[in-house]
Amino acid sequence: MKKSPLFASLMVFGLLAVGGIGFSILPEKMGMEEVGEATAKTVAGPVKWRSYNKGLQEAQKKNKPVFVQFYATWCGYCRKMDQETFTDSKVQAQLKKFVAVRVTESSEDKVTHQGKVMTERELTAAHGVQGFPTLVFMEPDGKVIGKIPGYLGPKEFRGMLQFIETGSYRTMDYEAFSKKQVKS
Repeated sequence: MKKSPLFASLMVFGLLAVGGIGFSILPEKMGMEEVGEATAKTVAGPVKWRSYNKGLQEAQKKNKPVFVQFYATWCGYCRKMDQETFTDSKVQAQLKKFVAVRVTESSEDKVTHQGKVMTERELTAAHGVQGFPTLVFMEPDGKVIGKIPGYLGPKEFRGMLQFIETGSYRTMDYEAFSKKQVKS
């Protein structure tokens, strides 16, 4: 697979934002109607998470970009994003311009990816996820824009959402976008 400048800038951004892998804590059970059973046991906060299939269908129908969080039930930084990033009111407002999807790495819930039926666990591997959380941004048609490994705090996540939502990723890398934002 050919790596684009966007891919490289997203990876650098992700590595700069991460700072390491945290200790795991056990999740609280927080139910949600729109996601699979395994995922429903791991979600928290006010984000309206969709299942993978429903999320991609909604994105195409509404012509919205997709944000996918690959999540692990044992992941401390996943929980930290639930508690700090996804509870931020500005993040919540920006996420309304996206279709938010959560995929749980240990889930046996079935999804369809590129015409193949697989589990969320297999989907995680198909996306090359090696650590959690991993954040993936997609076009409304499901084409991957970029992938960020690791935790992002509210400010960094809002910047990335704006970078994707404005379509700036098509014309510049994230570093140039950030510099432009600071000047304006």
